[in-house]
Amino acid sequence: MAGKTKRKHARYPKVRKEPWRPLEAAVFVLAVVFALMLTWNGVAAVVRSIRADMLAQQAADAESGPYYMTFIRGVWNAAVGTDDEEDAEEGENEDDDEFTYDTTVDISAYADDTGYAGRLYQLKDEYDQVYAILAHYDEIPERLIRMALNNYETMDYVAQYVTLKDAAQTIDLSEEAESETVPLLLQWDTRWGYETYGSGLVGYTGCGPTCIAMVALYLTGDTDWDPGSVAVWADSAGYYVSGSGTAWTLMSVGCEHFGIVATELTLSESIVAEHIAAGEPIICSVGPGDFTSDGHYIVLTGYEDGVFTLNDPNSLDRSSQTWTWEQLSGQIKNLWAYTVQ
Repeated sequence: MAGKTKRKHARYPKVRKEPWRPLEAAVFVLAVVFALMLTWNGVAAVVRSIRADMLAQQAADAESGPYYMTFIRGVWNAAVGTDDEEDAEEGENEDDDEFTYDTTVDISAYADDTGYAGRLYQLKDEYDQVYAILAHYDEIPERLIRMALNNYETMDYVAQYVTLKDAAQTIDLSEEAESETVPLLLQWDTRWGYETYGSGLVGYTGCGPTCIAMVALYLTGDTDWDPGSVAVWADSAGYYVSGSGTAWTLMSVGCEHFGIVATELTLSESIVAEHIAAGEPIICSVGPGDFTSDGHYIVLTGYEDGVFTLNDPNSLDRSSQTWTWEQLSGQIKNLWAYTVQ
């Protein structure tokens, strides 16, 4: 009977059964002590971190949530870190979009004024922008002062005139170009509202170029043309008429420079609704009424259940409302529907 082959070496080495020498024992004890010290220091550091986070969060969130959430956040932050840097960066980005006003400026000299300055002074508790306007009252054109008083939506535009009128602007309309509806652009947007147009500024004379910019951006997606650049081109091409404003020919002919073609329409609700249903925004020249005391341009953007939606380049409020044909038709002087060239 064949015997089994014996291994030359055991599969696993045998554990030495000799007692430890004094030196080995001492090294082992020191290693254990060192490991315990490291562990204790680590635990202490985590505890200190948790306690610091708990105290900070408890103070910050005293009114926003129960205490146990503070403890959970403290443990989580100690274990995986915080998003403080990311939150700070987001905070910086938000601050970039905001303009703060110094309400400690002494404007009491205008308290008894009986003119425009006095009327603005009476609004100081409601609009912080008044402090900036009155602080630079002599540097701001009277036309802008009257604009702020007639349309409170323009307070920021007027208040920032001195600071931004000569500042280089970076304009990115890529987000607006992706809108499924005609994007609302405001003529008094600080990005282009201080651009010269005709006898004034785009902010108060540029409703026509702003309407062209809205329609062209919607139909072509070309972000190169904003209300300011449209106004500069229109002015140089002779489409601004002194004393009257933007000529109708910018709407009917000059528009082709921006890749869109106009079709003049008759004043009919059914015809207007038909063109809007076909995806053709409509620019209207309107006279005195809900939108202006003299002349103005607006864009009809939608029609549903017998009412229209529109973009008024001079008002967020009016742009948020719906309008019936009865309200609009008596104010419309002419109108054009637009398609891509």
